[in-house]
Amino acid sequence: MQYSIVIPTYNNCSQYLKPCVESIFKWTDMAEVELIISANGCVDETRWYLESLKNQFASLGFSKHLKIVWND
Repeated sequence: MQYSIVIPTYNNCSQYLKPCVESIFKWTDMAEVELIISANGCVDETRWYLESLKNQFASLGFSKHLKIVWND
């Protein structure tokens, strides 16, 4: 990994987080990136989305490239 992308988030999963992550997948070589997502007191579907994102990263062989930080 050559660089890290840090995304802090609080709710608005569908409006901001999903499009952001989708854009990163579309325009970034994931072999070079560590994606760190900090969920700060989220009460929407963020937890579910990040769990599915973990599975997606694992299926692509990039499980070590995703770090999720939960701050209740």
